[in-house]
Amino acid sequence: MPSMGEHPEKLKSASQEAGNSASEIRDTQDSNLDFSASSNVKEVMGSLPAEQARGTAAGTRQQVVTKTPQERKEELLARLPKDPERAEKYMKRQVTLTLEKELHELENKIDHTSNFYELNVLMAKIRRYRDILADLMHVAFEQLKSLWLQFVHNLSI
Repeated sequence: MPSMGEHPEKLKSASQEAGNSASEIRDTQDSNLDFSASSNVKEVMGSLPAEQARGTAAGTRQQVVTKTPQERKEELLARLPKDPERAEKYMKRQVTLTLEKELHELENKIDHTSNFYELNVLMAKIRRYRDILADLMHVAFEQLKSLWLQFVHNLSI
């Protein structure tokens, strides 16, 4: 709405000038950005031998190498103690601790749940975990390995 003494043409030109000056400021800010550091890194990395190019400088992100579940399983089983009794004791302890922690969390969720469907699901999980804990003392070594991979390392193979 123009005020009493102003013409509508003057208002349009003033608003266009303000819009132009804002876009000019954005353009100059964008042109001031310096991307030369990233291009220099690529040039340096490309000219280094392969052994040195794999290393990363302090504070830079490293590339995450994802492994297949089968590779993770083999790696985890290779890290187990070689003595079967010690390995069995180690896996039972870890499975027990993990299941007890999970049971504690589920029991805490029950106290704060008012939905009967969710309560039923939580109770079913609690019963399942308690059954696994009860059977853990009499389980075979191969079954123990699969339980260990499933509950401790979240691998279900």
